[in-house]
Amino acid sequence: MTKIAVISDVHSNLYALRAAVGCIQEQGADRVIFLGDMLTYGCHPNEVVEKLLWLKSRYPMHFLVGNHDEFYFNHKSAGSRGFDYALDFIKESIHWTIEKVNYDIEREFDWVENISIDGVFYAHANPGQSRDWSYIRSAEDREAAFAHLEKRQRRIGVFGHVHRHGLTVKRNGQITMPGDDYIFCVEKEDRGLILNYSVGQQRGGRPGLLFIESDERRVKASLVAIDYCVEPHLKAIMDSSLSRPTRERLISYFEEKR
Repeated sequence: MTKIAVISDVHSNLYALRAAVGCIQEQGADRVIFLGDMLTYGCHPNEVVEKLLWLKSRYPMHFLVGNHDEFYFNHKSAGSRGFDYALDFIKESIHWTIEKVNYDIEREFDWVENISIDGVFYAHANPGQSRDWSYIRSAEDREAAFAHLEKRQRRIGVFGHVHRHGLTVKRNGQITMPGDDYIFCVEKEDRGLILNYSVGQQRGGRPGLLFIESDERRVKASLVAIDYCVEPHLKAIMDSSLSRPTRERLISYFEEKR
């Protein structure tokens, strides 16, 4: 079976990324897919880029564009207008990151919008149109995602973006949410939506990643939580030159983990 590790939404969190990479090394993988959102929010952008370059040197990797990656791509041509629609605390974090980061992430990595491997469709946010950053949250969102997957002739979709993980299965028109593991059998025509953990800023629980194992008969999905010490990450935010409201907003996402 082919085994793929999927990481998403790192958001400049070096300590969580190290834990995710350690999990990949421990569990093994034939290749790695990065589902987007490399930077913003955290305060170790250079170290995160370097860790992902290191990972890329050891595994075949695919880098999928997320909305936060697009902020940095657009900034080069459009300046601040490239992220005018973002909330104020996000804008401030982007400006801070642009001042600190030493890498042109658009040039350092080979980015694609989406990829399909063994019948599984991967994208940052959803299976809809290009650069559609709509969230998959509600039952209506899930039905729309299933419809888009069907148009793409794909049975299973894997996405990040919402910073919350979950597995939805549709069989014979019936929806179930089986937990963190599921085996999709080709002959049973199961369909699935998999929302990956956020590595760097999981909202509502622990961070984590996804492993996909597949052959001609089945696709096994396993969502795996990880642990790391969050205090150095939060201290870096507190000690940064970001404004107090932005620092407090960024730290608030980790209250449950603390």
